[in-house]
Amino acid sequence: MALPQEILDNIVDELSDDACSLTICSASSRLLHYRAVTQLFTDVSLHPANYKAFIDLAVTSPYIAKSVQTLRLNGGPLKRDQYFTTDTDLPLALQKLVNVRNLHVRSAFLGQFLALRNPLLHRSLLALPLSSIHLDEVYFNDSGDLLEMVSLISSLRRLHVGAVVSTPTPTPATPGEGEAVGLTELCVDMGTSGSIVHTLLSIPLGNLETLEVNGCSAYDIATINGVLARCPVKTLIVGKSHLCTSFQRTFWMRDGGGGGGGQGPGLDICRLRNLEVTVRDLYTQLQWWVDALRGVKVEDHPQLEAVTINLEITSKTVQPRSWFQPARWRALDEAVSRLDSLRRFIVRVNPGLLEAFSAIIGDECGGMIGRGIVDIIPQDVISCQR
Repeated sequence: MALPQEILDNIVDELSDDACSLTICSASSRLLHYRAVTQLFTDVSLHPANYKAFIDLAVTSPYIAKSVQTLRLNGGPLKRDQYFTTDTDLPLALQKLVNVRNLHVRSAFLGQFLALRNPLLHRSLLALPLSSIHLDEVYFNDSGDLLEMVSLISSLRRLHVGAVVSTPTPTPATPGEGEAVGLTELCVDMGTSGSIVHTLLSIPLGNLETLEVNGCSAYDIATINGVLARCPVKTLIVGKSHLCTSFQRTFWMRDGGGGGGGQGPGLDICRLRNLEVTVRDLYTQLQWWVDALRGVKVEDHPQLEAVTINLEITSKTVQPRSWFQPARWRALDEAVSRLDSLRRFIVRVNPGLLEAFSAIIGDECGGMIGRGIVDIIPQDVISCQR
């Protein structure tokens, strides 16, 4: 007796991460073909070598084009006269991607650069029903050019800005340009796109709930604090950064307290619900975050409910207890134990250090352990990078 089509579809769906098995299913059975092909083309990557093949496929098999939910466009080696493609076939293919929600663009000229050279492709990209855009190694005329593109996509909710290059004299953004931006999640790399990111963070973002920053330094704290003050940000994620205390503060404890360990303004995390940070050393960077949490004033009624620390630290040899800096974890425990709102304190650590680190936490973080809020998670279970 043949299995119902619904069960067959569910079986194919379980193979969604196995491209080889999906390919076999699509070729082996008429009953499995449609579902398997739909899964195979959920995520599509396009680059100059396969533009033509995909264009032909999208024209001859419309149901495949409708299956695409994530589109990755790679322009190839950047040349001043290369803007993806100058023909009209790719824009026509993009017009058939009616269900694409996520767009990743890498190595390309966008904005006015693209609009002048290939206006049809420019309009086709803006017409996609996108909820998420990821930009990396892309060129815009200026920061206003990027803001204009973002504001023209009304469905856009998440924007990831990696390495973005603009002209040396960017056009300043005005409040009018930013009012139409309905982003709820924003991820920026302040190390590779500093000027354009600072402009982006200066516009009104009244719906912003999640902010992720990478490559930031103490000089960027004032900008981040400005966003936290203006926008209803609930979750702040600080990835790999250059935040650290001075030598005197780290080893001699001489500077004053506060979020920056006496080096500039501290991070204002009082209004946040969730804080996630990446720590790459147990000395200057860990001390910076100890000071940041010490700087939270109980009288300001902090709302912080969860703190996650991703320890990107490895060791090939067994390390002594002092290597884990127990005094800093004890100070961190004292800082967060004051926060009645805190419900979870999570540390993600390399599996090889899990046992030794758990012992340190058990000895030094009695306040959090007594409240039952601390959790040590190996990084092979949950990745420390979003």
